[in-house]
Amino acid sequence: MKIYLGADFQRRRELRRHAETLRSLGHEVVSSWLWTAIPDSDYRSKWEDCAQEDMERIREADVCVFFTEEPNTKSRGGRHVEYGYALSTCAWVVVIGWVESQFYTLADCTFKSLGDFLEWLESNDCPFSN
Repeated sequence: MKIYLGADFQRRRELRRHAETLRSLGHEVVSSWLWTAIPDSDYRSKWEDCAQEDMERIREADVCVFFTEEPNTKSRGGRHVEYGYALSTCAWVVVIGWVESQFYTLADCTFKSLGDFLEWLESNDCPFSN
């Protein structure tokens, strides 16, 4: 299954580990932003390319998984745009963590941890299980 992982950019090292876990279970992680270098010059055109790439990857995913932040955590906002886009284009949207706003209640599933999500993913309750 193709899975897109979304989170605050500062968490990308953590999400790289999650991507490896999912790959070891036979899934394809399509989140290219996890391995994208931070633009140091001409950032505007590079960011536009990165944004277009992220939107394409969200469209191709079977499941989009978003890791949210605890209340009152300072973080950037690009992940909220990705989340909203996923709600309108992705077959399944999953939230792991906190419900950050009313829009996060629209996810198909919400889990407290990656472990809970992985358990569901491998269960008969998951619509993608074998």
